[in-house]
Amino acid sequence: MKTQWIPVVTLAILASLSASAWIPAQSLWRWKLSLATLELGHWLSLAALLSGAWLMLGSPRWIGLVGALTGLILTGVLLIPALQAQALTPTFSWAALWTSSGSRDAVMMETTAPGLRLVTFRPKTIVKPLPWIVLFHSGGWEGGDPAEFAEWNLDLAAEGVIILCPAYRLAPQHQWPAPEEDALAVIQWARRQSVELQLDPEQLHLMGRSAGAQIASATAFRHPEWHVKGLISFYGPSDMHFARTHAYEDDILNSLKLLRQYLGGDPEEVPQSYVTASAIDFIGQNTPPTLLLHGARDTLVWSRQSERLAAALEREGRPVTFLRLPWAVHACDYFPGSPAAQIAKAGVVQFLGLQQPRK
Repeated sequence: MKTQWIPVVTLAILASLSASAWIPAQSLWRWKLSLATLELGHWLSLAALLSGAWLMLGSPRWIGLVGALTGLILTGVLLIPALQAQALTPTFSWAALWTSSGSRDAVMMETTAPGLRLVTFRPKTIVKPLPWIVLFHSGGWEGGDPAEFAEWNLDLAAEGVIILCPAYRLAPQHQWPAPEEDALAVIQWARRQSVELQLDPEQLHLMGRSAGAQIASATAFRHPEWHVKGLISFYGPSDMHFARTHAYEDDILNSLKLLRQYLGGDPEEVPQSYVTASAIDFIGQNTPPTLLLHGARDTLVWSRQSERLAAALEREGRPVTFLRLPWAVHACDYFPGSPAAQIAKAGVVQFLGLQQPRK
């Protein structure tokens, strides 16, 4: 009986985490806690089951029944993301929730080209020129690391694609369109080096996460002359006027500061920057097919950004796939094998026309 406090405390902590995860995060630490609880809930569900079983087998009857019921309820709540992910994609794997850790069939390497830090993910064995992605990292335009999401990128590269992740110039020292200039420089360099890199110069896709998605989308939509075959945007802003309208000094990211230092001021001060940084303003007949992924509960970049872009693309008759994850928050694909990460990978594999992802 002396150890019965352990499952009680465990269930109390899990109940607190579960409740907190479904309340909109208003701070960075709350967001990170929600992200971990939602995307790693399958691990936490094991603790809930074991704690419930512990109380049921080692406590007086009514305490045991309450403990077992609490454990079962928490298990169900913690598995909601996995259950919803299973309903959204036929390639969802329960085994991958516990076993995914980055593919051994791909490698990560780092170099400097063209004058930028460049992290590359590629299959170990390449027998023909492959499609390629230029992927822009997150970080609010003022930070970030091109080596982020390394295990997820390795998993994708193993499916038969080369991923180039450049370290673009950052605010406040550099403002838009500096990152776009860096993007075009990387594209130009890679096409010149296509034989050495073993990539198909005609099979270029741009991709970004969060702030990087803004760079990818604006570059892809504004420059049809670069013949981008597809855009992949994960939880990024595509309308900077809309972002400015809903930016506040006291929000999670201090978005007002980020926008001003990235674009050089407010819309009335730098109107051209707000226009050219907004992919939604450049939709036309040459706009490439687009894949969007966004968590419906994202409090860092409002999911309305992707919803509005998807609607605008549909109005213009441009191909678009929108993966809206009802449980997910910002950076939902961070943990390899998690519910959101599995959907993200399956969506990209299908979008690129590769084979079905391995479970």
